[in-house]
Amino acid sequence: MKFLIFVFVFLFIAAPVEAALVTITPDGRIVNNVLSAENVRSEISIKKVSAVETAPSASVLLTRSDGKVQVIVDDAGVERTRDVTSFSDTVIELVETSPPKTVDISVNDEGFVLAQGGIEAVTIFPIKVDARGRTIAVETPVGSHNINVLPADAFTSLVNARIVTVNLGMAIAQGENGELLYQVAGERVVDVLGFFDISVPVVARVSAVTGRLLEIDQPAWARVMSFLFV
Repeated sequence: MKFLIFVFVFLFIAAPVEAALVTITPDGRIVNNVLSAENVRSEISIKKVSAVETAPSASVLLTRSDGKVQVIVDDAGVERTRDVTSFSDTVIELVETSPPKTVDISVNDEGFVLAQGGIEAVTIFPIKVDARGRTIAVETPVGSHNINVLPADAFTSLVNARIVTVNLGMAIAQGENGELLYQVAGERVVDVLGFFDISVPVVARVSAVTGRLLEIDQPAWARVMSFLFV
């Protein structure tokens, strides 16, 4: 009996922590997982889990300043700030009833990563999630812009339009006119008469607000190839 209890406790302690630091549920609640690194191996343990009922001002902001990354939870004007500079897992999870639509937000070396359905987009801009309105926005130097079109949806539109076949990287950036956009670096695979394929380098820009295709950069010869063989 003692052996069985020991095995159970060992497995329970060794189980990986998969919860995001902050989770926004489909019904608009913010769930805060209070985490801490307690030893030199930087292991993470959950000390407390509490559900905070959302209010009209409930939001979560992920920001970086002077090399320090913070997540700020604003619940009806009461702010809770946490340093997540060394946090390597998902910081914010916006849960949708349809799993592929769930959005995970994490930290990388230079900024933040917005992931949806296996497609990731990086940005240097702070990210703010409105829990009640279920909107995601980035804070740019000229103001806040909502991301109405999520990464997987933007990439799928390019695939369906036969503009991009392979995703080599997506970034959330700001266009010359201030419009928020996805800059997608990729390749389009062109089938040449069924004999062989040619990979064409492509950079496409898609509005993150409307989903409209803004611009395509590709070699001049690629336009001819696309017209003849696609």
